Amino acid sequence: FSLMENLKTKEKSASLGVTSGTFQEHNDWILSRKMALQVLLRNGQLDDALEYFEGMTDLERDPKSYLLMARAFSDRERWNDLSTIYKKAKENGCVSEALSLVTMSGLSKIRLHQKIKVFRSITEYVGSINGMTSDEWIKSRYWELKYVVGYHYARVLIWVKNPAQTQEIELKVALSQLRESKVQGVSVNDDALRCIVRIAGHRQRSSQSKSDPAPEAIGAEKREKQQLERKQAIKSIKDAYFEAGKTSLRHDPYFIEEVASGLRAMKANMECIEFIREVIGHGINLKRSTYEQAIFAAESESNPDTMTDVIHFLSEAGYSLQR
Repeated sequence: FSLMENLKTKEKSASLGVTSGTFQEHNDWILSRKMALQVLLRNGQLDDALEYFEGMTDLERDPKSYLLMARAFSDRERWNDLSTIYKKAKENGCVSEALSLVTMSGLSKIRLHQKIKVFRSITEYVGSINGMTSDEWIKSRYWELKYVVGYHYARVLIWVKNPAQTQEIELKVALSQLRESKVQGVSVNDDALRCIVRIAGHRQRSSQSKSDPAPEAIGAEKREKQQLERKQAIKSIKDAYFEAGKTSLRHDPYFIEEVASGLRAMKANMECIEFIREVIGHGINLKRSTYEQAIFAAESESNPDTMTDVIHFLSEAGYSLQR
């Protein structure tokens, strides 16, 4: 017999009360139906799994069961079935965040009339079961949504009509999550931290190189605004790196380079140098371009003693001025 035939035979016996085991064993079998569903899906028997799923009672179907089916339909690119399973989950109160994201991911890949309206319907529902508005849920899951539905739809979902404004809005989302994490004592999404160190103070970064500072503003009022933006960006970058200490980003050479570049772009040359000295002290293997940020920062300070000090600690770390 095939797995599906064995399952049907045993279930027929159970339904007639003809079981060879105790009541507890029979009950355990009923509870194991979810495991049987997993086995069918793992064996690639999607149609059998669907038949089996449809034969389960509402009590036996839980959010995990719906999610299993949704992921299988998504993997096979059976988008209509994916949409149907989401609707059934909604009817039975079995919608989860994971199911919502899988469904949105699938729908993002097909031609669909009023796709954004459909997405907002999903986010409104999943937000409500989490005690949030649609917009609150979207912002709280923004970085996942970017991967799930793509940059374009994620941008529209946070109400950004002009693509040029996306960077600014993403920074606001990331900084808001950083502030909330401090209050709640939880770690911040890695993508939010990357966004902060890469974009903070973006108006004060050179258009030619994001690690170089923008030209000095002309006029007292503009200079004051420039200094304020630099000061705020330096604080944001430092806060992001501090929070990264709770994640694997603390030892990520690419993230570290973006922190160093961001500090130097804000003309925080001494902070940049001390930051690089600190991470070297932690024994982290840095990119050559990160070491060079310390050299460029020392050059900007126009202080021979600072340059000598930088060359010394970089040499001890194994960095050579000769390529």
